[in-house]
Amino acid sequence: DRRSLALALAWSAAGGFIELMGVGVLYPFLSLMSKPEMIERNRALSWLYAALRCSSAREFIIYFGFLALAAFLFSNLFLYLKNSYLIRFSLRQSAQISCRVLRSYLHKPYLFFVDHRGGEIAKDVIAQADGVANGILLSWMTLLGELPVLAALMGLVLYADFKTGMAMILLLGSLVSVALFALRTRITHLGARTDEMNGR
Repeated sequence: DRRSLALALAWSAAGGFIELMGVGVLYPFLSLMSKPEMIERNRALSWLYAALRCSSAREFIIYFGFLALAAFLFSNLFLYLKNSYLIRFSLRQSAQISCRVLRSYLHKPYLFFVDHRGGEIAKDVIAQADGVANGILLSWMTLLGELPVLAALMGLVLYADFKTGMAMILLLGSLVSVALFALRTRITHLGARTDEMNGR
């Protein structure tokens, strides 16, 4: 379990950086198409121009376009593999949690099953396992994967205009905090209602 969790965390973290690379490589390409003189101004582009031994800016733009396309396709393929692994990991964890919950029910006394119907117990096992696997694990993995992209965007906004960037971060942070508080209250209320219904 620990090895699978560590691998899932590694996939999520790497996926965020790969997604950032795939999106980030498109901006220099578009800028290069509109301003070919960037080849001479930018040190990295000048080095790449010399390394590719291009004879003209048009040839370099074509090579750079293929490079950007390859990076974009690679990032999307990696994200597909990452999401596939995370979904399999979530389903596997859901099955293991269901087995553990069911095992705990099997150790309960006979009078417990007299007061509770089998359908309610089965529904409770599935609901608890699905809630932990998909509602918690998968959500946190997805959040971890998006953190590098979010950090890069925040850094770019702060670099462009610090005051405006701080204002946007505070505004969005406040809205997200309010939304999370409302969602948490709603989930707690629904969980209490579900426990009440299952207890009947």
